[in-house]
Amino acid sequence: MKRVLIGVLISLACLAGLELSLRLTTLFFDWKVTDSGRDRFIYHNRLWQQQLFSNFLGVHQSDPLLLWEFKPHLHKNIFQTNSQGTLGPEFQKQKPPGRFRILLLGDSSPVGLGLPRREEAFGEQFLQLLKETYPGRDLELINASVSGYTSAQGVVWFKKYGVQLEPDLLMLFFGNNDASFNGFLEDRQILPQSFWLSDLQHFLGRFAIYQALRGALIPLKERLLHRKRLQSEQLKLRVPAPDYFNNLKEIIEMAKQPGAQILLTTIPVPREWPPAIEFKPFLNLKTKSGELIMPQESRALLSAQMAFCLDWSEIKQKYPQIDYWTLNVFRQVYSDSGNLDSSIFEYQKSLSTETANIYALNNLAVLFWTKKDYVKSLQFLTRALGQDSLNPVLHYNLGMTIKKLGDTLSALEEFHKAKELDFHSLRTKDLYNQKIKLLAQLYNLPLLDLDSLFLENNNEFLFIDHCHPTKAGHRLIAQALLEKIKETSWLEKREAR
Repeated sequence: MKRVLIGVLISLACLAGLELSLRLTTLFFDWKVTDSGRDRFIYHNRLWQQQLFSNFLGVHQSDPLLLWEFKPHLHKNIFQTNSQGTLGPEFQKQKPPGRFRILLLGDSSPVGLGLPRREEAFGEQFLQLLKETYPGRDLELINASVSGYTSAQGVVWFKKYGVQLEPDLLMLFFGNNDASFNGFLEDRQILPQSFWLSDLQHFLGRFAIYQALRGALIPLKERLLHRKRLQSEQLKLRVPAPDYFNNLKEIIEMAKQPGAQILLTTIPVPREWPPAIEFKPFLNLKTKSGELIMPQESRALLSAQMAFCLDWSEIKQKYPQIDYWTLNVFRQVYSDSGNLDSSIFEYQKSLSTETANIYALNNLAVLFWTKKDYVKSLQFLTRALGQDSLNPVLHYNLGMTIKKLGDTLSALEEFHKAKELDFHSLRTKDLYNQKIKLLAQLYNLPLLDLDSLFLENNNEFLFIDHCHPTKAGHRLIAQALLEKIKETSWLEKREAR
């Protein structure tokens, strides 16, 4: 036993000496032991959204459990966070007696992206309306929404933090990020399956020895798996619809156990927004080591010389609060320059040898649309769709053309097809909203159909951009939430206890 003890002590002393040596090396020399494994993992799997959101607008920070999270103590326009990193004022983790606690989980829409002030987001407006309707009640909102989050991240957050908060009312608002292409892995494949393992890795990450070993072993692992990965590379949705259903279901079941009420809402989005454009600014997004990270298939689609039928006067009318960022996105959309007739001649010339060239057919259609020759535009778009019936840009341009010809209903059908086929932007799909309705039916939960509500209230004028509501849109949601709460009588029943 004495020899064993001496051996253990010598081993510990050697490890301590090695740890000290590595730390001194990082202190006195221009060399750092860093965990570059994360960068390589992100690059090899082309997880460009993870790279983007981990540093988004300077308000996010990387997180080993959730991939990214808001930084605590932010005071930047709508990004007002507390010491917990959630939006809004400080709160006690242990709910005080008599308090009605509302927990809101979601993405950048309940964050209020695009709004000038925190209090204009629908969660905060809803709380204010509740206070006006039920004066004297102790009401609290914890807005744990994070821009870029999917329902998969929502599950992890609620397991780790949400259950402990014992909310009286839980509201969920996920979907726009779920139904989008990222890289070659789904969110469930990169989020931790075990909290204790994640916590252990986070703890070990403080040690220089662990960092050095990871730095040496991960490249070896990547080389061994790289050939297999190349054989199966294909774009994946961050959260496919079946997983979306299961994620929300898991959150609901966890919330119901301590007795929380759950209010489900469908996710509204604009119908006439141009597809596959808002990812364009990230075509040249790079890792820290300078490697382009977006998958080549996405880069090819987003950088293609494919024109759009953009009616600027209509865009400014429908989306009057459009911000500088979105205007910059629009400026990156391809358009032919120079004389219209010369461009038409060149495209027609190219079609004499490449009759199935959808880019030439589409761009010709846009040129004729610009000249207000909508019949010719329709002819070329019909030909292009005969070659590629699943192209969202073609359906969008067809919708714009049919609209000019006066067939509004058929135009709306084409805009709807464009939305449903577009996974290179952040707009939820019908199937995801159907999953929400199914969950409401399955668990007998109140459902607020915001998608239908927005359509009944001039949908396109209620958005700043592809998915973020205007102040009026947020107000509409807040008022609808209030009416639903009054309908359920949850506050009255809770007070009666």
